[in-house]
Amino acid sequence: MIRYEFIAMRGGAPYKVLHVPSDCTPQIRFTGNAEVKSTISLTVEPDDTVNWLTDMLSVVRVNNAERIPLGLFNITTSPVITDDYGHSTQDLTGYDQGYALRNLSSLEKSLTIRAGTKYTTAIREQLLAAGIRVVSIIENDEVLMTDHAWETGTTRYTVVSDLLAEINYRDIYFDGNGVAVAEPWEPASIHSKTHRYGNEETTLLSIPMSVQADTFDAANVFVDIVSSADLDQELRAVAENVNPTSPLSLMRRGRRIVSVQTVDGIASQEALETHVKNRMLLSMMGAASYTFTSCGDMERPHGLNDSILMMRDRIGLLEEQDWTLNCIPGGQMAHTAKKVYYSVD
Repeated sequence: MIRYEFIAMRGGAPYKVLHVPSDCTPQIRFTGNAEVKSTISLTVEPDDTVNWLTDMLSVVRVNNAERIPLGLFNITTSPVITDDYGHSTQDLTGYDQGYALRNLSSLEKSLTIRAGTKYTTAIREQLLAAGIRVVSIIENDEVLMTDHAWETGTTRYTVVSDLLAEINYRDIYFDGNGVAVAEPWEPASIHSKTHRYGNEETTLLSIPMSVQADTFDAANVFVDIVSSADLDQELRAVAENVNPTSPLSLMRRGRRIVSVQTVDGIASQEALETHVKNRMLLSMMGAASYTFTSCGDMERPHGLNDSILMMRDRIGLLEEQDWTLNCIPGGQMAHTAKKVYYSVD
């Protein structure tokens, strides 16, 4: 039977397994567009030997001999509550290490990263300076075209985010083991890690109706411009939504609706063309979203913006935006996902 362990970690090693009262339901929430993407809330029996200023909380799903880590969290609040009968419990609220990167690490003096520096090297250096030593970064050969400067007091989260954006990478996020992951943004597609729900899927509990977004003014022509005194000439890239399956496309709307964006910085002309194409693809997911629940015991761990193939009701390919997992045996998992209209060939 599935069970969950909540382990206080000290110096990167397991220190103590915490006891969760049977009437409490720990919950992990993952929000794809948030700066700090993963949060946890739970109630435990107090343990005076645990120091949440320095210790961390690891969550592990156990299925017989299989142990799957679901997250590593900084506990930011931990009040102890005593009821009328003198029994005490402790309410814990925690966040993944994005919290430390955003809230606990700022530049003590101004920072300049020189032109010619490799982006992935600069990102590694900033994560290390923030105390984040375990990282997984997909390498990229792009280098900064110009000097980049940040003022004293800027968070290292901002520095890392700025650098990632210029090479069209996803936001920094932390996986179940607490590893910092930096990887290129790619359109959702069907592959070996896609979560699949068949027509008669027993783990799928419900699919409410599609929720239509406000798309009447949505663009179908995208123009990105980079203009800087440090560049020899202005950079410009254009992408048009001509996909016949998209309700927002030029053919379906019968008019050109243009969105122009000034990009503060970019690695190269090729990166700008990728940026504007990605912006167009993301816009195509705004027309419909779905919420549904499944049985958490049967799910493989979900991550950031996973692809979902929903064969029931002929919904098709979705990209997951948010999920919430109740960490108890038989607990439900709630999902929010957006419909993918672009081709995945």
